[in-house]
Amino acid sequence: VSFNLEYVPVTYQMALTGLKQHVIDLSPPFSAAGVLKAFREALDNTDTISMVVVDHITSTSGLVLPVKDIIHMCKTRGIPVLVDGAHAIGQIPLNLTDLQPDFYVSNFHKWMLSPKSAAFLYIREPSKYTIRPTVISHGFGHGTFAEFNLIGTMDYSASLAVPASLAFHDAMGGAALMARNHDVCVTAALKLAETWQTTLLTDEVDTMIGSICVVELPPALFVGHSDDVDVALETLRLVLRTHYRIEAKTAHVGGIPGLRISTQMYNEAADYDDLGAAVLDILTRDAADLAV
Repeated sequence: VSFNLEYVPVTYQMALTGLKQHVIDLSPPFSAAGVLKAFREALDNTDTISMVVVDHITSTSGLVLPVKDIIHMCKTRGIPVLVDGAHAIGQIPLNLTDLQPDFYVSNFHKWMLSPKSAAFLYIREPSKYTIRPTVISHGFGHGTFAEFNLIGTMDYSASLAVPASLAFHDAMGGAALMARNHDVCVTAALKLAETWQTTLLTDEVDTMIGSICVVELPPALFVGHSDDVDVALETLRLVLRTHYRIEAKTAHVGGIPGLRISTQMYNEAADYDDLGAAVLDILTRDAADLAV
C-alpha cells in the first residue's frame, strides 16, 4: 500500500517482483486529516497487506506526511511499515525512537550536505526480518550489519564524511537552522502565490511543509498547452535556467502545474523575489525571445 505521491521506483519494484500495489489517490488541497482518512479507508478495504511504503516528505510535492499516525495505524494491525525519508534528515526534526517505523531509509547527501551515496537504513527489529544488500560479499551469513558493512570494493569515503556533515549542520544551527529554512520557505511560497495570484498545495503550512514547497504557476503560462502541460513545464524550467540563471524544479501534482522551491542555509528571500519577477516577465515576452 502506498500513496499516489510516492516515489515512482516503488511502482517499478512492484512490476519487477510481481507484487500487487494498492495506490491511495490523494488530491489537493492536501491536509493531514485527509491523508489519514484515505489511509484508514484503504486499510479497511484491502484484504491482505504485506507492507506499507510511505514517504516522510514526498519528493515531487514536498509535502510532509503524518507518518507517526500512519505508523501507529499499521502497528495496531500488525502491518510492517517502510518509511522513505530521503528528504527528512536535516530538513525536519527526526526521532526514530519516537516514530518506531519497522524500516526507515534516508539520504545524508540532501539536507545534511554529505557527499552523494551517503545514506542510512534503520531496521527496528533486525532479528525479525531477513534483509540483504543487492550485492552479496564477504559478510554473508554473519548478520545484517556484517552483510551491509563490506560490499565488494565500494568506496566508503562518503560514509566516513557523515560525522563531519552532522557536526557542520549542528554548527550552522541544527534545529534552529531547520526552523529558519522552514520560515524562509513558507514566507517565500506565500509571497509567490500572492505575486502570481495562485495557491499552494496545502493550507497547513506549519505541519505539512518543511523546506520544500510547490507553488501553483499562473494559468496564463499554459494557454494553448492544455494537452502538453508537462512539455510546457520543462520548457519553463529551461527558460528560467537559460535566460534568468534560476534553477527551479517544476512539478505537476494533482493536475496543478507548479514550481517546487527549496530553501537551504545559502538561500534568502531575494532569491524567491527574483523567481517571482522572472515568471511574470516571461508572461510578457514573446516566445521567440526565450528560445532554449
